[in-house]
Amino acid sequence: MPNKSIIRQRIQELVTNSANKKRNLSSRQEQETL
Repeated sequence: MPNKSIIRQRIQELVTNSANKKRNLSSRQEQETL
């Protein structure tokens, strides 16, 4: 059971990391257009 919680945490971290990367890319594009 504890393994499942660890895996869930890992997945959550990956999802948040990918979301942050996308946000950084979009913000960079916005800055370039400005």
